[in-house]
Amino acid sequence: MGDNLELREDIRLYILKRVQLEELDDEIDLFQAKIVNSLFVIELIIYIEKTFNIRVLSTDLSMNNFRSVRSIHEFIVMKKTT
Repeated sequence: MGDNLELREDIRLYILKRVQLEELDDEIDLFQAKIVNSLFVIELIIYIEKTFNIRVLSTDLSMNNFRSVRSIHEFIVMKKTT
């Protein structure tokens, strides 16, 4: 999985590629900024499960877990340590 900086960069690059942006701050609210929608979150969950070898459960489906690059990173780290 790499270190935390690599993990954040992987997440950021995936989102940037999928939404065709050139830059993205780790703290920006992806929903409020209308960068992502519910369909994209499904794609993101599949990416997370396959790339980081974790299961995203129905109990994990809170917008807060997917609101920003930082929150996605924190969610993945939490899942990998539990």
